[in-house]
Amino acid sequence: MEEFKEYLKVLSNIFRKYIRPNVPIIGGILGLAGVILAAIFLISGVESVRRNIGPDDQTLISQRDELTVTFIKSDNNSSNLTVEVADTQDERRVGLMNRHFLDYDRGMLFVFPKEEVLEFWMRNTFIPLDIIFVDEDKEIVYIQKNTTPLQESPTYSSIFPSKYAIEVNSGWSDTNNIEVGDTVFF
Repeated sequence: MEEFKEYLKVLSNIFRKYIRPNVPIIGGILGLAGVILAAIFLISGVESVRRNIGPDDQTLISQRDELTVTFIKSDNNSSNLTVEVADTQDERRVGLMNRHFLDYDRGMLFVFPKEEVLEFWMRNTFIPLDIIFVDEDKEIVYIQKNTTPLQESPTYSSIFPSKYAIEVNSGWSDTNNIEVGDTVFF
């Protein structure tokens, strides 16, 4: 406790000797520093708010992992696609909802807990998509091409049991000659 009192005395002396006579100058410097700090916090706060604007779903979008999926065709040629990974129930539920654009070489990989017949809808999805269904051996079992945006019905089924689904821009699978029987690697 004594050390603390001594520390306060030293600070008090410094204030009286150096700071008090120069209050207008130091006040200006401190004021400018305060404005700069406030701007930094405001900018970082705005970025954080921008990421969280809208439904809770926007938060999920910004937190997804990404990886590269390689499609290996029967002729041993390959195509690569960068995907966001949706491997939780909430991430799978949101999917590509509320997106108005998807880069040509990007998509989304849905990972399910077990292999089963999967069903997808296009609720709040503004982009026509191809959905590539993949089994647990990472073989493509079905491709649903050119889904209709913004529809809850019809739903799009994998027809065969699948553990993964990869959503890409409509036409991507044709452009890259992706076919049933091709395999994927990720």
